Amino acid sequence: MKTEQRHDLVKDIEVFGVSLSLLISRANEKSVTMPSGLSREQRRAWAAEQARKIHN
Repeated sequence: MKTEQRHDLVKDIEVFGVSLSLLISRANEKSVTMPSGLSREQRRAWAAEQARKIHN
């Protein structure tokens, strides 16, 4: 992919103290949207479940 090629070219540049390659890798990660209307406890449980799914 073009993004990955650019990623290799700019890995030593920092933006606001953060590596540009790190920012690019974070932008390419899968994202999720939390459903609306959940209570605080439900939001925390939902977030924990999503984190488990992503890391397993």
